[in-house]
Amino acid sequence: MMPVEPQAEVDEVERIPVVEAERRIRETAEESFLRGKEEGCRISAREAEQALHDISERMAKATAIIAHMRPKLREQAESDVVKLALAIARRILNREIVADSESIHALVRVALEKIESRELTRVRVHACHAQVVKTTLQHVTRGQPVEVVADPAMQPGDLIIETSRGELDASIESQLKEIARGFADRLGN
Repeated sequence: MMPVEPQAEVDEVERIPVVEAERRIRETAEESFLRGKEEGCRISAREAEQALHDISERMAKATAIIAHMRPKLREQAESDVVKLALAIARRILNREIVADSESIHALVRVALEKIESRELTRVRVHACHAQVVKTTLQHVTRGQPVEVVADPAMQPGDLIIETSRGELDASIESQLKEIARGFADRLGN
């Protein structure tokens, strides 16, 4: 192709009517605008698709993490419920023992059901329960002498029964611990 001289271009331009030139410029501008718009839409669609993909991956990871945590959270909740129930029971029982010393009577009777009364040698309790325990033992052991010791180191609700074979801790606290062990075994802890 031969180089076009600048004057030849000017002559060519002068031959195109102004209206036609304006039309061509408008068409070229519209085409450029539409191409730019289409390209912008394609770019936006790719970016939106990538953003959606990224969000989907993050949600899948979060769902997997939650699914993995669910059994652990359930175990923790079960354990917490057991601890809370035992704490509530402990407070109620301790309050009952302090408010009504006769309630120790039931504790002694249940403990004595676990052993033979003829093996009974001594019972240690908190001082506030000593008289009630003596009275209970007189009825249960049918007059067999059993030493009741008011132990200042013990708390209300503590009850240690000594026999010829050893000791039985029938305290409220030891019974609650036994219940807690049973729950722990059942929950698999």
